[in-house]
Amino acid sequence: MHKEFKFSKSPDQTGAWLIKYLAYNQKMARKTMRRKTVKRRTARRATRKSGGAKKGGNKWNKFVMGVYNEMKRKDADVSFGDALKEASRLKKKGEY
Repeated sequence: MHKEFKFSKSPDQTGAWLIKYLAYNQKMARKTMRRKTVKRRTARRATRKSGGAKKGGNKWNKFVMGVYNEMKRKDADVSFGDALKEASRLKKKGEY
């Protein structure tokens, strides 16, 4: 909302007062009309990519997961990093 018009004279002196009042209202009406014509940008919605079929892991990942699962059966506290190290050691031996 806009500010209220402050009168410099009492309401019983209607001549100059009324002209100022009407001019002020027209000015405010023009301002609000100007504001209404301004277009606002709307945010674009992000498009979702379709999930599609899941790709199977490559041979190395499957080998590491096999080593990890085997180590996990023996010891529940084994981390995936330990399995990676073990798989790397087995690969150097030629068991991969």
